[in-house]
Amino acid sequence: MSEFLRCGGIGLALLLAGASAGAAPVPGEAGKALDAATQAQIKALLVERRDVLRKGMKGIETAFLAGRGALTEMGKTSRLLLEAELALAEKGEQRIGAHRAHFDSMKKMEHVMKGRHEAGAIPLGEYQLARAARIEAEIGWLRAGGKRKKEK
Repeated sequence: MSEFLRCGGIGLALLLAGASAGAAPVPGEAGKALDAATQAQIKALLVERRDVLRKGMKGIETAFLAGRGALTEMGKTSRLLLEAELALAEKGEQRIGAHRAHFDSMKKMEHVMKGRHEAGAIPLGEYQLARAARIEAEIGWLRAGGKRKKEK
């Protein structure tokens, strides 16, 4: 039985819905601005979270490409990394770059899942979910301002 079926697809459903814990900022007391020390602590934690997710993504992607990782873990981690990168992005180019990196990861995932499906290792549904995750990532990249190269 595949990893997707064992977990009931819940992780990928959350991925496709864009849900993750801690994604939305939590306001302080109504109308009260955070002091500089608190803002600095938050910034340091955001950087630490991004760095941890980058390292985690490298390991998960390596395992996935070697056939040992699950679709849900790669998709979820890439989505969390995108959110962490966006939380730190101060310029449009940074946001576009974060979306592009997520899109590239989802393209790799789709390619691998296509091969696994064609080899009979996974059902069509898992491959289609990988395609849906790639499409969602591409939409996000385009909405952020990414541009496709003009076809000749």
